[in-house]
Amino acid sequence: MSGMIDDTALRAALVEPTAWPNLSQAARITGLSKGTLSKLAQAGKITSNVLGFGRGERVLPPAEVLRIGYRYRRISQAMLVERLAMFLSVRLFIDASLAQQVLWTLANVASRDQTHDRPGDSSEEFPTPLAATSLETNGEIPSWLLEVECLRQDRMSLTGTLSFTSAGDLIGTIELGPSIDEPTKADLAARKAV
Repeated sequence: MSGMIDDTALRAALVEPTAWPNLSQAARITGLSKGTLSKLAQAGKITSNVLGFGRGERVLPPAEVLRIGYRYRRISQAMLVERLAMFLSVRLFIDASLAQQVLWTLANVASRDQTHDRPGDSSEEFPTPLAATSLETNGEIPSWLLEVECLRQDRMSLTGTLSFTSAGDLIGTIELGPSIDEPTKADLAARKAV
């Protein structure tokens, strides 16, 4: 392709599987592992094509890379768009800023519509973004706590990350100091004296 490409021509080029990243490239772009993407593709949970004969090379459409990146949120959406734009600019010989402009449009669609008509997908597997949920912050519940609750409800997004542990789980595992529930020697002496 030539260096003179417009928005419409770029959208047409993005439909061509030869321009799509393979599993390794998509893993680097999204911050996920190649194994995770391979399992999702083989299970039919993500859209992919196989290029070539025999074993071939499995590739993912750019819109699917954006959807996966938004779904798992290993990196920010801005970083995701930037990485994918850099990949496409090298692959298609185009300006990275044009690629970013088109990808932001696709990213907005991916963030709005997380469910696709694919076998095995459900609205529970791909929850809506926090801003679109019915939970409202009226000043009583901090927004970070709502985000934590959304993450806890979506266990797949926490795969491979640290888990949240309550203070009750830590006591007994880590010595945090004297317990306020256990009486001290002075308290026991005062009780015996009464």
